[in-house]
Amino acid sequence: MTDISNIIQGYRLYPKESWALLLETLVHETIPLGQPYIQPAFRCVDTLSIQNKTTSDAGIKKWGFSELLHRLIALPKDKNLRIEEFSMKEFAVR
Repeated sequence: MTDISNIIQGYRLYPKESWALLLETLVHETIPLGQPYIQPAFRCVDTLSIQNKTTSDAGIKKWGFSELLHRLIALPKDKNLRIEEFSMKEFAVR
């Protein structure tokens, strides 16, 4: 699963490259970031399970659901996670 923070860290390794400058501009200007919040892992599992079902039922393409769900289930239920969401008309990311 690709994490947006990995992409950001990756292009920051090439600060003078034109493609990195373009990607940085696209990420920061076109993707409105939501306010981060803290949520227990078990709530994330519940939310993801519902989203997985509704997107599957609707025939929406999705990436990383099974991997993320697997990792969240492995966490202690009381583990707090920092969540940051962003969305556009074409896609949403959590």
